Amino acid sequence: MFLKIMAFVWLFCLPFTAYSRTKSTVKVKGMVCAFCAQGVKKGLSKRPEVSRVSVDLDQMLVHIEYKDGKTLPEQTVKTIIESSGFAYVGLNHEKL
Repeated sequence: MFLKIMAFVWLFCLPFTAYSRTKSTVKVKGMVCAFCAQGVKKGLSKRPEVSRVSVDLDQMLVHIEYKDGKTLPEQTVKTIIESSGFAYVGLNHEKL
C-alpha cells in the first residue's frame, strides 16, 4: 500500500518538478514587416532546442520558447538574428 501511495505522489509531482522551460525575449532593430519577421522566425525555428518563436513587430521583439531543459547560447541567437539581416540589441532569459 505504501508503495502505491509513493508511486502516485511521484507521478503527480513529476510534471511540476522534473522539467524547467525557458523563454527568451530578444530586442531586434530593423524588423518592419511580416516578411522580416518570417525570416527571423525561420532561422530560429530550425534549431532543435526551440519549440516556438513569435515576433512583436511593434516592439521589435522576438520571443523564443525552448523545449524542456534547453536554451540557446546568446551568441547563437545573435548570429541567427544578424544573419537574417537585422541588428541584435540584447537578450533576456526567463523561466516559465
